[in-house]
Amino acid sequence: MWLGALLILGMSLIATASRAEPLRIGGNGAGSALMERLAQEYKRVEPAAEVRVIMPPLGSGGGLRALSAGEVDIAVVGRALKPDEAALRGVGRGFEYVKTPFVIASNSPKVSDLSLAQLAQIYAGHVVRWPDGSSIRLILRSKFESDTVLMRDFSAEMSAAIDASYERKGMTIADNDIDALDLLAKTPNALGPTTLGLVRIDGRPLTPLRIDGIEPTVKAMSSGAYRWTKSVHLVTASALTPQARKFLAFLHSDRARRLLAATGQLPVSTWPPAANDK
Repeated sequence: MWLGALLILGMSLIATASRAEPLRIGGNGAGSALMERLAQEYKRVEPAAEVRVIMPPLGSGGGLRALSAGEVDIAVVGRALKPDEAALRGVGRGFEYVKTPFVIASNSPKVSDLSLAQLAQIYAGHVVRWPDGSSIRLILRSKFESDTVLMRDFSAEMSAAIDASYERKGMTIADNDIDALDLLAKTPNALGPTTLGLVRIDGRPLTPLRIDGIEPTVKAMSSGAYRWTKSVHLVTASALTPQARKFLAFLHSDRARRLLAATGQLPVSTWPPAANDK
């Protein structure tokens, strides 16, 4: 009898340990912030679930390396998988989950609209003050980071102005998406790149600026009127755990889609994704 009791106890402990194993997610800042917010919502429908989003962010490359090493179950990245990344051991399927307007934001209450020409003048250092006389504090990203690449696409003048901005003294360069958002929120009269999704998730008083009179909304992005966007891609492990499958299904549920709509994100995938999404 005691042997049977020990066997039942052992099986119970194994089951408990299995239930307690957290789902691990890591990658770039924008994707990690979104996953953290969705994990909070998931907890409301699955109270026993544990989803651990790694912070500070690992970056897209770091998330994929962690996925290949078995340290995370899902990687969040800002782009489609490259062929060599798709071939990594342990890397399963990658797909675009959502996209959101890429924006220039400010915490200054004095500005809500800039033209591309004005923006180029600011980055080049020809305009250094807001209309009320306060100093414009630029928040830059590194030269080859995706935000910088996107800003170069604004115009030829903007690309040249970005080059000039790195030559200016005293410029602040953010390490990642979360760092950039924090600096934009805390630095008086700041101006810099982020996404509508991150601004909405964060909730601090930042204004995504209209550019040439076009407001950076999901509707304007969908119609093509506002043409600058950023995406969050999800990459799964080649061997999906039951917890990962359940969370991925939730990410495509009506409840999750309502949260995405409220935070300025446009869902672009279904679950399970198409076979050619990798």
